Amino acid sequence: MSEKIDNSIKKQIKDSEHIIKVLHNNSKGSTIYLVGCSHISDKSSKAVQDLLDIVKPDTVFLELSEDRKDHLTISDEQVKAELERTPRIRWFSSDLSIFLLSTVATFYHYSSKITKYTSGEEMRTAFKYAKENKCTVVLGDRDQIQSWTKAVNSIDGKSLLKIYKSLCGVAYLVNKSSESEIRQLLIKYKEDLDDLSKGADFDLDFFKDYPTLYKILVNERDRYMASTLRDSPGKTIVGVVGRAHLPGIAKHINDPIEGFKVRTELEETTSPSFISKYGLPLSIVAGLTLPATLALSSFYTIRKRMFPKSNRPSVVVGFLCCIGTELAITDSYISDIFKKLERTSNLE
Repeated sequence: MSEKIDNSIKKQIKDSEHIIKVLHNNSKGSTIYLVGCSHISDKSSKAVQDLLDIVKPDTVFLELSEDRKDHLTISDEQVKAELERTPRIRWFSSDLSIFLLSTVATFYHYSSKITKYTSGEEMRTAFKYAKENKCTVVLGDRDQIQSWTKAVNSIDGKSLLKIYKSLCGVAYLVNKSSESEIRQLLIKYKEDLDDLSKGADFDLDFFKDYPTLYKILVNERDRYMASTLRDSPGKTIVGVVGRAHLPGIAKHINDPIEGFKVRTELEETTSPSFISKYGLPLSIVAGLTLPATLALSSFYTIRKRMFPKSNRPSVVVGFLCCIGTELAITDSYISDIFKKLERTSNLE
């Protein structure tokens, strides 16, 4: 039976050797068919559907945590309504993890809206199959907020600066590109993700410059999901996870440590570093006050040389005027970017 399933997978699912791993759970004797997906790829959804139809599993495992289970039952009308809303980046949140999560959510929002494909559809496809075929559903990932908070609490100044640099680079690219160019860039990005032959390395490239984020958002979650898979019921299991998690889960599926102990250890919180606690507010304060200080300093220096006997205007008023001008310019710049993304999403 196993050989027949393996042959069917090879014949029916393109690039199956890159996106599907067949694992054996030594502790329970179960067979796990793990499929690695891109979260904004219709080809991934088809691969998931095809694998489920071939394997007919007892259990469906999803790379989701309980805090995200509503994502599975959202209707098409709700998805459409959600995409009509303008996302909001939490610039002035004191919590760096909330800021970063809102940034990631904004990226997925416009990626879905512009490419006309809803992110996470592969998870809904698997959940729908499980409900229709009375399979056990296991949501086996660590809590999303917990993972991001833990990652941010361990972030260092160098990594934070790299993140800011990347965000500024994206903002500049969107601002200088036309709507059609933005659309083509995102479509090209989606086509790259649709190329399932690229395997896990393509998704892991982002983390090369962020070893701390890799450790917590990829490696630790690999161990966490492997432990949940190890404890999952059923003799035949289909696991639907992000492509980047395939190698790590395969590596840890038969770790000798009890799954409960692994999850307890990985759910322990870490104290925030100085950078994670104060990095965002300090960056905003520095970004506003430094240009204002330089502008005022230059203004007073020039004014003193040109009009040495004139009365000196209020420093406080000048400083506040500079900051007000900066806020107005920044708000206009960001607003223009969001308007351009909205116009881009309306292109056919």
